[in-house]
Amino acid sequence: MRILMVHGRAQAAFKPEDLVLTWTDTLKAGFVAAKQPWPSRVEIDFPYYATVLDAFAARAGLPTQADLVAKGAGGNAAYEQFMQSALDQIKDEAAITDVEVQAHLDPTAPQQKGIQNRWWFQAIVRAIDARLGAVTNFTIEKALTDVFVYVTYPAVRKQINAIIEAKLTAEPTIVIGHSLGSVVAYD
Repeated sequence: MRILMVHGRAQAAFKPEDLVLTWTDTLKAGFVAAKQPWPSRVEIDFPYYATVLDAFAARAGLPTQADLVAKGAGGNAAYEQFMQSALDQIKDEAAITDVEVQAHLDPTAPQQKGIQNRWWFQAIVRAIDARLGAVTNFTIEKALTDVFVYVTYPAVRKQINAIIEAKLTAEPTIVIGHSLGSVVAYD
């Protein structure tokens, strides 16, 4: 049996051998919980692309949360729209109303919605933080930067996908992907 494990985002701080051990131990625990024997012959591949993706994200020059606060929109319209869409989705899934967002607006700030209005953007971030705890500023920015770079820049996708493809064989393979790794594996 062949298993291809494709990790997700934000894994550059970990050694690939530690990750594959964690993933394998977790999978084995799943077999135990399901009262199934671990197969006698298992070949596991774990293509590691985290440092490559992080390097691309670092070089992308995308605006940070601090940039949006200090300078406003305009650094990279596609990224800003991507961020706004993600924040809107988080807001909607957390059932945060526009009234709650407005409660976090600076009363002296313009009231127009959209990434072009960093005050609305910031109010959504504050409303999400108020509802879900301090999960946004750095966390969402970091999480979305590497995802944005992967899905937006074909050269990045090509290089990351090549790392995965190098581990593919003609043998039937079970593919396990987590987070962004699911998208990468699908590509």
